[in-house]
Amino acid sequence: MRILLSMLIASCILLQGCSAHPAFDDSGYTQRLDAVVDSIKNNPSYKRVPIDTDEQVEQFTELTYQLYKKQISNDQFVQQMLLEYPDYQTSIRWLATQFQK
Repeated sequence: MRILLSMLIASCILLQGCSAHPAFDDSGYTQRLDAVVDSIKNNPSYKRVPIDTDEQVEQFTELTYQLYKKQISNDQFVQQMLLEYPDYQTSIRWLATQFQK
């Protein structure tokens, strides 16, 4: 339950902290982001990636938007995320699949 609450808070931060990012003008992306948050609720093995600062949120938004728009591959997304969060490989790989549905 604590993980779920953390993700919901992180989702709110994403929507407020990066509201100027073009991703948030794309209703398809925001719907996908909402669906990912909902999917996390049903994934008890998901380990929350510590995306907490404005800079981290911006980077995550940019990478997930590029992935969503198919401007980068799943592998490129995973590689970039692992540079910052090497201990979260399973969650990052799972996120990559969620943004490409």
